[in-house]
Amino acid sequence: MSIYKDGRYKELDPFEKSEVKEIPDKIGTYRVLVKSGPDSLREILYIGVSNNLKRRIKEHVKLGKKIKDGEIVSYKVAKSGIDYDEVYEHEKEKIKKHKPERNKSKGGEGRKPKFNIVYDND
Repeated sequence: MSIYKDGRYKELDPFEKSEVKEIPDKIGTYRVLVKSGPDSLREILYIGVSNNLKRRIKEHVKLGKKIKDGEIVSYKVAKSGIDYDEVYEHEKEKIKKHKPERNKSKGGEGRKPKFNIVYDND
């Protein structure tokens, strides 16, 4: 069973303000990708999770470490009622599978809430 809503990852240019406005402030996974190449062959440079996709992607753009000019971001929102720990486990699996060069850890070690939160994404 998938922890994400049906459909493909949504892609955007993280430096285009009009596109960033469309990112939901929901829990989910995001990936930084090389812009060129067919969808199925794009190199994944970084995989992350956040309880607020919009805020986290904007932070990465501002800091300029994980997302650089000329790269794109794809994201997917978690299903309603998913526990944040489940999203962290999914991140670990994806990092292990894709081995993105900018992930320094094996995933699931980011900023965790101090208590368990269940988000309603509907």
